[in-house]
Amino acid sequence: FPPDSTVQICIVKTDRFVRPNDLDAIAVVEVDDRGVIAWASDPIVNITGHAASDLTGRPLTDIVPERLRAAHREAFDRFVAARRSGLDGGPLMLPALHADGSESDIRLMLFGRHDGERSSVVGLITASTPSSPRVVDGVIEKVQLRLQQLIAADRPVREVLGAALEPIVTSTGWAVGVLWSFDPWVERLTAIQTWERESGSHPAYLEATRRARFESGQGFSDDLWRHRKPWWSDRLPDETRFLRADAARLDGLTSGVFVPIVNGTRMIGIVELVDDDVRTVDDEVLVGLQAIAVELGRHLAERLRRETEAIQRERLELALAGGRFGIWTYHPASEQVTWDAMVEHAHGIAPSSFGGTFEAFVSSIHPDDREAALTEIGAAVEQGRRFDITYRAVADDDSIRFVEGSGSPLVDVSGELQLMIGVAQDVTSEVLDRELLHRRAASAALAADVGRALVGDAPIDLRLDQVVNAVVDHLDAALARLWVLPDGDDELELIASAGLYTHLDGEHGRIKLGRWKIGRLAESGQPHVTNDVPHDAQISDPEWAERERIKSFAGFPLTAQDRCVGVLGVFSRHELTDDVVESLGSLTDSVAVALVQDAERRRVLELLVEAQQQRELAEAHLSDRQRVAAVLQESLLPPALPDLDGFDTAAAYRPGVEEVGGDFYDLFPLSEHRWGVMIGDVCGHGPEAARFTALARHTLRTTLLLGNTPSQALQLLDKALAATDTEGRFCTAVCGVIRTDGAETSITLSVAGHPPPLVVRADGRVEDITVTGPLLGVRADARFDVTDVELCQGDALLLYTDGVTEARGEAGWFGTDRLCRLASELAGRSATEIVDGVLSAVNDFDDLQTRDDIALLALRRS
Repeated sequence: FPPDSTVQICIVKTDRFVRPNDLDAIAVVEVDDRGVIAWASDPIVNITGHAASDLTGRPLTDIVPERLRAAHREAFDRFVAARRSGLDGGPLMLPALHADGSESDIRLMLFGRHDGERSSVVGLITASTPSSPRVVDGVIEKVQLRLQQLIAADRPVREVLGAALEPIVTSTGWAVGVLWSFDPWVERLTAIQTWERESGSHPAYLEATRRARFESGQGFSDDLWRHRKPWWSDRLPDETRFLRADAARLDGLTSGVFVPIVNGTRMIGIVELVDDDVRTVDDEVLVGLQAIAVELGRHLAERLRRETEAIQRERLELALAGGRFGIWTYHPASEQVTWDAMVEHAHGIAPSSFGGTFEAFVSSIHPDDREAALTEIGAAVEQGRRFDITYRAVADDDSIRFVEGSGSPLVDVSGELQLMIGVAQDVTSEVLDRELLHRRAASAALAADVGRALVGDAPIDLRLDQVVNAVVDHLDAALARLWVLPDGDDELELIASAGLYTHLDGEHGRIKLGRWKIGRLAESGQPHVTNDVPHDAQISDPEWAERERIKSFAGFPLTAQDRCVGVLGVFSRHELTDDVVESLGSLTDSVAVALVQDAERRRVLELLVEAQQQRELAEAHLSDRQRVAAVLQESLLPPALPDLDGFDTAAAYRPGVEEVGGDFYDLFPLSEHRWGVMIGDVCGHGPEAARFTALARHTLRTTLLLGNTPSQALQLLDKALAATDTEGRFCTAVCGVIRTDGAETSITLSVAGHPPPLVVRADGRVEDITVTGPLLGVRADARFDVTDVELCQGDALLLYTDGVTEARGEAGWFGTDRLCRLASELAGRSATEIVDGVLSAVNDFDDLQTRDDIALLALRRS
């Protein structure tokens, strides 16, 4: 070491004995952080041919072959950064450039130094092979010749490694040879080639070797994995770190030597030699085998790099194809743009039809999105940074595509932007799916808000004001208005308005039947929907629509008891999709019922006031009240069952001795081959029960129309009831979806605290539906199971409320057993006969006149 060094002695552990004459082949150099040699010991001339004084002040890379200097410089810089954190480098095997232009292998050990403000790197350089080991005479030459032949023939790396094994084993005289290859992509060490001196003499060991898959650090010693040092043992069956020890014991193998094949700092394989005799591996054997391994690694380094790059390119192409990504480039200087086929496909244009200019790219963007896209791209080009954009593109067929793209800059050594390169993909389906989910969520939230508003106790005008505000908020409508038509009147009155206008007066405050679009809707009783308001003949003021950018209109007459009781009108600046129109239409029944309920409620209150003044008039008023209750109850039930393909259907409702009951049922289409079915019972009677009955029926109907399963529909109803002041009331229900698109009919059912339906088979068997569930409106986060029922020809499904089984007579309760026997007797008959038969039997049995209201619904497969 130099005289001024604070470190005077360096003790080095080597993997071989150092003889006194070897000291002439060990040199020390001191290098600063720039890689310049500050001092070298005299034996450096024996290794490199350069005198120590000649090397002072020269870069350390001068003693490295030119082809390796860039890699050496990069590795040196990494070491400098690492040793400042207290890390030292391990021994490296590398070729050195001799002064006469020849190359020879050396070992280089680096040490970090830091003394105050001074820092440097000390290297210990040792000649790798002082003498040629006789045990491997000619082996290196044979291996090198074979490698050159295979590499010149462009054979795969695994084949090259495998072909190198035979000359190694045959020349060294071991019983078994194995060549291992480490695949960095799966991080596994596998045996790619085996060789035996006597074929078939070591079956257990070779089978264990072929099946072995070792991760980094497994199967061999730590020195081999961690320090890339050769390892040998003459007690293989007793080595706990040797994972094939049992197989070695079975085949009588005792000794083994294992030499790593290294490419830079990465181990790419292992040369393994094992024998059934106890063999001692001396220093010459280890040095010779390591020289062979170095030769393998040196010849394969460039080929391995090319194969790795090819794999990386292939993986990139697969990733781009799997993600439906295309690649584009943009040259700002020439305004030239290139697209591959995937980018053209994303924009919906024919292959190879892109114009190849930035102007052509801009023209493909939807006019409404061009300014934002150009601003983002321009800023990225100007600042030389990455950008991400999403825009709409107009395809060749005039359809709209949603495209998502990213770009990154490529700059030259001076930092000047030369190229933008990036990817793009068609995300139309994802965007449309997100929009659909958003609309469905908005429709569900709208249904819940409308349901809560309509069952509230506030005056009707305030409740309807909440309805139109919910429409504006959840559907992003520009204007929502609601007119009412009092019974017997010919003029609609504006009662609620939200959005652009909230006033209720003006020329649209009162509208005669047949006048303007609103009056015509009330007169015709037919809804009207348009997504082109400025050019719609029914719109009376197209100039207003153009001024306010109104694009769509949906108008629905509110019908109850076969008459129009009002009109709901919605204007939007966006297109009204079919699902949004359906959601709006499903609200009209509930609003109409609320109007009728309010009118009847006010009428009943008036009757009650008069009843307090005169007893005689009270009886007449009570009769009117019962009539109102019947009408109100009727409005909670479908006026008639629809025609269900392949089914014979019938339903019946019998009111109880009290006023309005809480029983309800419904059957309605969901799509071409799907139908919704429900039956339920709200606790209690009277207008309050009717309010919650309307909420339950409307919520279940709406959620099924929105595509929810029966169990999800019950969960949503349960949440709606939980968010409403139910005054201690609860609800039971059966909810189902019927599918009629097969030879057999499948019905999916969920039950919430309700008597389960009966399956009446054509042969007279009666089956219970075993699925059950909790009551609605009682506890939070309720869950409901589902079950599927298959109906064959002649089979029927009977749904009923508890008024059937809880009917009381002199014999006690009517009960489920009695109902099952009766259903068995009615098997094979029409749906009407089944319903009439059950209702008649219950009426005859219930002789105590304490009867509850009853709802029955029969679906028979015809």
